[in-house]
Amino acid sequence: MAESLEPCPFLVEITEAYCGGSPRKKLIPLERMSEGSPCTGEGYRECPVYRELRARERGAAPEGGEDPAPALGR
Repeated sequence: MAESLEPCPFLVEITEAYCGGSPRKKLIPLERMSEGSPCTGEGYRECPVYRELRARERGAAPEGGEDPAPALGR
């Protein structure tokens, strides 16, 4: 008789997201991202990672003159 192909009862499948602009790919379960998360609404414009990448595209310093290096893990 063949064994059944039941998965381990402790196996949990979730959907995750990560910031494509960050040098570190830290996976965040979607169920933990709240509606108030800056990544899921207009608040992303205040994110240091986003601001640095936009500034690089424009060839300028990041808006606000802040050093985004700590947010980028440098």
